Amino acid sequence: MEFSAGICAGVAITLSGHPFDTIKVRMQTGHVHSLFKCIKITLQADGLRGFYYGVAGPLWSVPIVNAVIFGAYAQANSFLGNQNSFSNGILAGSYAGLVNTIVVTPIELIKCKMQVQSHNQDIGRAIKYKNSFECFKHVFKTEGIRGLYVGNVASIYREIPAYAGQFAAYEGCKTSLKWFLGRDEIPLYWLFLSGMVAGLNCWIWSYPQDIIKTRLQVGHEVARGWDGGFYNMGKLIYQESGLKGFWFGFSACAVRAALANGCGFLSYEISMELIKHHWAEDPIIKNH
Repeated sequence: MEFSAGICAGVAITLSGHPFDTIKVRMQTGHVHSLFKCIKITLQADGLRGFYYGVAGPLWSVPIVNAVIFGAYAQANSFLGNQNSFSNGILAGSYAGLVNTIVVTPIELIKCKMQVQSHNQDIGRAIKYKNSFECFKHVFKTEGIRGLYVGNVASIYREIPAYAGQFAAYEGCKTSLKWFLGRDEIPLYWLFLSGMVAGLNCWIWSYPQDIIKTRLQVGHEVARGWDGGFYNMGKLIYQESGLKGFWFGFSACAVRAALANGCGFLSYEISMELIKHHWAEDPIIKNH
C-alpha cells in the first residue's frame, strides 16, 4: 500500500516542484544567485519550457523514488512498532534515506545535467542533450555505471539527515495536533501544512550536502578519493564563496520544498485512505 501511495505522492511532488527545482540547480551552479533574477533570466532565455528542462526523467523516476522512500519508511516503522512518533520518524527516516540513495543518485545526475542547460550562459551551460534519455545514453556509454553514480557519497550524506528530519517533523506535527484536538482525525489542510514543515526541515539539514552533490554531478572537476570528491568539492566551494556558497539557491529550494512536500504528503495520505478502503471492500484483495 505504501509503495502505491508513494508513487502518487511522487507524481504530485514532481509536477508541483520541478520549476523551482530547476531554478535551485541553476542558482547552485551558475553565476546568478538571486531567486527572482534567475526566474526572469530563465523565462527570457528559455521560456516557460525552461522551467521544465529535465522533467521527463523525474516524472517517471521520482514516483519510483518516493515509492522506495515511503515503502522503506513503513518497513522500518513497522519494525520499530508502528508508533508514528517523532523518534521513530528520525530512525525510520534515516533508514529510508539510506535505501533511497541506490535509486536517487543516477536519477538526479541526469536531472541536474539537463537542468543546467540553457541558452543563457549566466545560469547554465550550452544545450548538449535533447532529452533525458539521450543524456543517460551518453553518460552510460562514456563512463559506464560508475559515471551514473558520481556524487553517491554526497547523496548518502544528504539523504540520511534529510529524511530523518522530514519524517520526524511530519510525525511531530501530526502528533501535536492529535494531542491538541484530543482525537485521531486530522484535517486535510493540516496534513498539507505538516508536509510543508516536513519539506523545509528536510532541506535545512541537507542543503549544503546537496550543493556539493550537484556540483560534482554536473561536472565540476576536483580530485576524488574514497569520498567521491565530497571533501575537496566542499573545500573548493568554501574557498570560492565562503559559508554562503553552501546556501546558494536555498530560496528556490525552500519554495519548492514547502509546495511540493505539502502536495506530496497530502497526496500520500489521501491515496493511503483510498487504497485501504478498496482493500477492505474488495474480497479478492482482502483474502490475499
